[in-house]
This record gives sequence, C-alpha cells and structure tokens, in this order.
Amino acid sequence: MQSLSDSPPVLPAKLAYCATHEQRLAWVRAALLGGRTVTDVGLWLGGVDDPKALVRQIMREGVRILTFRKKVRDAADECGTVMAWRLWEG
Repeated sequence: MQSLSDSPPVLPAKLAYCATHEQRLAWVRAALLGGRTVTDVGLWLGGVDDPKALVRQIMREGVRILTFRKKVRDAADECGTVMAWRLWEG
C-alpha cells in the first residue's frame, strides 16, 4: 500500500498559483514533459523571475529541451518574437 507521503506533489492548476521556486520548477517541468510549449513571457507573467535560469536548471537535470524563437502578435497587433522552450523530440 502506498502512503500519502509517497504520492507525487499536487501542483496548482496555473503557474501563477505556485508559491515557491520548487513548485514553479516542478510545474514547468511537468508542463514540458506533458508536451506543452512554454515562453519567457508566459513564465515571467506566472511569477518566474528568470525564465532562462529555470529552464537551464531543468536541462541540468537531464531533460532535453529545444530552445527557439516564436513569432507572436501583441495587443496592438504588432509582430514580435519571444523565447520559447519545448521537449526535444529528436
């Protein structure tokens, strides 16, 4: 029988609800491993002070991540790019 302490931690539904660095790290790792693409702006809006450092920390754990630039349009319909990451599928 598995005890409650053996269960994986329950992560908040949104990154912004994570209270600690460890929760944010686990949330982003789970998002990437779940096939999501995360962006620097999205991570920053979710409370991550240094998105690149957080992704590098996950990469040091052995998770292979692809870094790329993603084209976006802002609220004024201006084109721009953001840094984005997703799981490496190669």
